[in-house]
Amino acid sequence: MAMSKGKMIASVSGGVFVLAVAALGYMLYDAYSTRVETEEELDGAKSAFDGHYSSPVFPSAKSIASVRSNETEYAEWFKIAQLFAARGDKSFSKNESPAAFKQRLQEEARRLRELPGGVDGKLVAQNFMFGFDKYLDPERGVLPESAAVQRLASQLDTVAHLAEVFSKNDAVELREVTCVEPVKEDDEDSRKPRKNARKKGAVAEEGPVTTSLDYRVSLIVRPAAFVDILNALTSDVRFMVVKSLSFRETADMIVDKMNAAEAALAKKDTPSSSGRRRRRRGAQEEQPAEEETEKKDDRLIVDPELDAPLQMDMAISVYDFGGIAQKAADASDGKTPDKEAK
Repeated sequence: MAMSKGKMIASVSGGVFVLAVAALGYMLYDAYSTRVETEEELDGAKSAFDGHYSSPVFPSAKSIASVRSNETEYAEWFKIAQLFAARGDKSFSKNESPAAFKQRLQEEARRLRELPGGVDGKLVAQNFMFGFDKYLDPERGVLPESAAVQRLASQLDTVAHLAEVFSKNDAVELREVTCVEPVKEDDEDSRKPRKNARKKGAVAEEGPVTTSLDYRVSLIVRPAAFVDILNALTSDVRFMVVKSLSFRETADMIVDKMNAAEAALAKKDTPSSSGRRRRRRGAQEEQPAEEETEKKDDRLIVDPELDAPLQMDMAISVYDFGGIAQKAADASDGKTPDKEAK
């Protein structure tokens, strides 16, 4: 029986569809297989890379020369960086007596109290102690211990330098200075590192010893001075680190203005004010001018230069890298000191 034309077309179309589905399935399978193989190759390459990266350096002549070259370059860089950081180091006499230091402290405090600022033209109040209350108090002042004189001399020098920086950069007032006492390690804690060093066969490194002293200051500044003081501290020849910084407004100008307006309105609504208003009913033509003046006075103007200043609190660490002591040691050994980094 002969197949009709419609059935023949349907059969051909069905065959073509089956072939298309088979071809599509093969392409999907081939793509999946290729992806799996590529991922396996990638994982293998990554594992090989990690193995090479974590393996020890092969001790060839080239690698040994490279390591030695890196060590030399690092040593030179470290030496230059240390000279640059230590360019602001200072030394203080170990032979200054407690009485001589206290006299010098009193003279320096008088000089610093004359620095210009915003407290009657001065940076500080006339009874400000600059963190040396223990020694400057006129009633309970004592002489420092001989062992602490050298440290106190360093702290006095730093406090004087900070006060000069604040005054030079237009601080309004220096309100508080605290010279933080160095932390004394317990004997047991100080012995532990040496025991561990002996166990490991380590030898203490020779060279300059880095020390630091901490200070806390609180001052009143305008916004422009706030920025200038931070820039001055970070670019100072002395190596200073601002470890913490906080600031807040000494007064809220908006709230103060609103409170003043509310107080004025409450005063205007009192009975005596109402009586005065009734007596002034005949002068109605002058009232619009008075109301206009009151409205102008109630306007709120926001200006950083007119707003209340900021209270700026900082914790500062000042480092000494032993540069002067190292130079003195090199000079005693007959070595020529290296030129400081510029």
